[in-house]
Amino acid sequence: MHLSLNQFQEIKQICNICNRSLEDHAPDCPQGKLKEVGIQIIEHLMTCPKCYESGSVLPNRDDFLECQECHALFTRSLLAMGHDPDTLERTMIFKGDDGFQVLVIPEEGKGDFPLLQRAKELRKLCDELKKEKSDE
Repeated sequence: MHLSLNQFQEIKQICNICNRSLEDHAPDCPQGKLKEVGIQIIEHLMTCPKCYESGSVLPNRDDFLECQECHALFTRSLLAMGHDPDTLERTMIFKGDDGFQVLVIPEEGKGDFPLLQRAKELRKLCDELKKEKSDE
């Protein structure tokens, strides 16, 4: 039987809002929530089949897919804002190596992306909390 003593150092990055590890934010920490929203955004990013802008298609407030650049609207559903699905253009949207067929809705989107708005709100809250902590 051998007994050995090892000494090691562990470097942990600490959140400057909740004072916990960056891997284990407090449940109410906006920095942790911002990280989660960022992951959701990355998981949803797709290339636009109209303007070919990489990573520009996200779900919008109306649950359609919308390009952030050209505001083209797409849906996977046959309920396409009152349009007859048989008359709509069909195309493919690619997300990484995977692709799926969508219908192109003729109207333009409004640029209302809840994930991006949530990220912006959380970023503002984080900045305010950091400023308060630095003023203390």
